[in-house]
Amino acid sequence: MLKDKAYAKINLSLNISKVREDGYHELEMVNLPLDFYDTVYLCESPDLEVISNVDLPVNNTLIRAMEEARKEFGFRQNFRIVVQKEIPFESGLGGGSADAASVLRLLKKYFRWNAPEETMLKIAKRVGADVPFQYLNYPCYTTGIGEYCARIAMHGPYYVLLVKPNSGVSTPKAFKKYDEIGGDHPDLHTLKRGLVDRDLKKIAGAMGNSLERASFTLNLQVEPIKEEMKRMGLECALMSGSGATVFALHTEKEPLEEAAKIFAKRFSFTKVVRILE
Repeated sequence: MLKDKAYAKINLSLNISKVREDGYHELEMVNLPLDFYDTVYLCESPDLEVISNVDLPVNNTLIRAMEEARKEFGFRQNFRIVVQKEIPFESGLGGGSADAASVLRLLKKYFRWNAPEETMLKIAKRVGADVPFQYLNYPCYTTGIGEYCARIAMHGPYYVLLVKPNSGVSTPKAFKKYDEIGGDHPDLHTLKRGLVDRDLKKIAGAMGNSLERASFTLNLQVEPIKEEMKRMGLECALMSGSGATVFALHTEKEPLEEAAKIFAKRFSFTKVVRILE
């Protein structure tokens, strides 16, 4: 049985640059992978089946990844996919996309495909907007609807505190609410320079998320977590993706661990992890 780590992510910044005529939102993001993951296993089986420690939707991303790969490469074999979920649902941490990316990496390894990266990313895009980035698993400046990924050079280490309220935020609802009320438009180019320079003040001034305003109205627990982090002196605080997880970025681990002790008394998902480079 083959095994792969499906790494979570944060959006250190997310800008919605425009809404296309087909309804998709053009995005500009700085995406960072985290040393925190689901574990996905793959083995050949008479039937296609998914086994998980939590309930998954019938049309889940693991099945979609398998079927999109089958369309591309034409294999007939079926597989059992086993996933040990650690990344929470509706968290903005990309758990479903990460799992799909793992399936694609595992299939490539199983069949020993000599497919170029462009082909695998094309398949990943058909599965979902975050899947190409999470197939790559390194810091990226990401554009389009998420399919164009350019590696960012970082000089780490960086750490993040993750805090998720006990309820989540639906991604489709967040984008729908954004279409109604709008949102901020952060400066991603300054943000990239701040990451390279390890300048937390520059990062804090440039980071932002166009979906925050919308998601704050959909889950009233999210904004207070961000404001509490800032009161603790954690200036690089932001909601990831469409929420509901709020994170704080720092070059030192200790301040985040101290803050985590406070948040853990009220929120079941509180974790300090390292950024993967």
